[in-house]
Amino acid sequence: QLNMRITGDIISSIAFSELWESKYFHLTYNFDGDSFKTYLNGNLTTSVESLPDYEAEVPYTGLRLGKNERGNIGLNGSIDDIRIYNRALSVDEVAALYDLEKPEETDLTAGLVAYYPFNGNADDESGNSNNGTVSGASLTTDRHGNANKAYSFDGVNDLIEVPETA
Repeated sequence: QLNMRITGDIISSIAFSELWESKYFHLTYNFDGDSFKTYLNGNLTTSVESLPDYEAEVPYTGLRLGKNERGNIGLNGSIDDIRIYNRALSVDEVAALYDLEKPEETDLTAGLVAYYPFNGNADDESGNSNNGTVSGASLTTDRHGNANKAYSFDGVNDLIEVPETA
């Protein structure tokens, strides 16, 4: 669990299983004086309106990263790019921060010549019109159980032919 605490009370908790689904995640904690919000990858996950009176109960003792307050549970991983503001961020600002910091996605369309998802045919859906002509092969169920999303070949003379392109 990744917990945010005020005066020992957990006000936000995220299961590690949510965080380890990918190697990168963007976590934002936002306090506006009345409510505490947690955002994971730009999406609100927790909103707590009733908080303990932290100013009256506990003096500020600083920021702790990498270990819990007792020092007996530690983070096995990396922390990168921490920002601390003296104001609450808007929902749009939280989304903009996530967009700014998220890893660049690989452009799988760059250099793509043909794409055959076999949607009931052998048409090229890359936009390049490299459509295939089916000879003998028959539509069948794909590995996910979707009907007419794959082709079956007999190993003798079934084929899908795509003309040579420039």
